[in-house]
Amino acid sequence: MYDVTAQVRGRWHALLKVAANRAQIPIECIDHAAPESLTDLWAREDLAAVFMCGYPIATQYPHVRPLAAPITAIADGDCASYRSVWLVPAASAFDTLASTFGHRAGWTVEHSYSGFIAPRLALLAHATATRQQLYREWTGPLGHPRGALAALADARIDVTAIDAYWWYLLQRHDATLAAQFRAIGTTPDAPMPPLVCAASFPEESARRLVSALLALPEEPEAKPHLDMLGIRRFAAVTREDYAPLGREGQLIDIRQNVPGGAQSWVSSL
Repeated sequence: MYDVTAQVRGRWHALLKVAANRAQIPIECIDHAAPESLTDLWAREDLAAVFMCGYPIATQYPHVRPLAAPITAIADGDCASYRSVWLVPAASAFDTLASTFGHRAGWTVEHSYSGFIAPRLALLAHATATRQQLYREWTGPLGHPRGALAALADARIDVTAIDAYWWYLLQRHDATLAAQFRAIGTTPDAPMPPLVCAASFPEESARRLVSALLALPEEPEAKPHLDMLGIRRFAAVTREDYAPLGREGQLIDIRQNVPGGAQSWVSSL
């Protein structure tokens, strides 16, 4: 989810190997970069530590075990939180979210809290009895934050919302690409996506891995990777921490269509 460049992917591999070594757990780091399907990855039975969005944890994957979530540079205080960021082309005239209304919006995938559920919920406050359809076109699935940025760059859409931590990493590690876009706002905070393991992963190994992740700031070998990834520390999490995201998703009716066959951005209004 957060391998925004090949170099960043290498940092994640190195960091997880430090944690696995401390936990005395043999692991193999595999590449699963976009546009590879995250749902295919999450269905594997040999997962030891894989990022998963909180919304599918709450709604679709009852057997995965949340381990720990990073407290990142964008977190609100000392808690494992994140948000979505609204992005527009850097050269556009849009300066607020409201200024994009009536234009074209894009979304990533239906199972994404940051790219689908959170932005829709945030827009509920902007709808009125006389203006229920905020955008004239609603394009997706665009598959991944990089796909959403490509749609902005190609002028297929005018605005999109993506994971703000992904955007933070892109700004740090691919500033040339990030400079083509501009943030005009964010959504409210939500629980940060955690690392999860499969149900088949031994429970004792999972406990040791959580302890190792929480202890990473004490590991000199981990410090350069934590710094490059903008991670302050990890926090232990449980499935119950993500249950509110499932309830929020129930507020969104993803099946309602608008004239022309485009899906409505705020379809529950």
